[in-house]
Amino acid sequence: MGAAENKQLLQDIFAELSQGNSKPFVDSLAEGVRWTIIGTTKWSKTFDGKQAVLTELLGPLRAQFRHESQ
Repeated sequence: MGAAENKQLLQDIFAELSQGNSKPFVDSLAEGVRWTIIGTTKWSKTFDGKQAVLTELLGPLRAQFRHESQ
């Protein structure tokens, strides 16, 4: 994928996220994704693999935001 295609993909993903649709973002994550949060917070660590990102990072974050909005 070239730079122009990658840019368009990200624009499409963020446009969908702004409408509350996280499916394109989740679908775009590679199975081998690594997401690192730096610092010394309880969230600071590296999440290895798509399943870890979805269950250990995004799942609790989503639940926290859901709880705060109620």
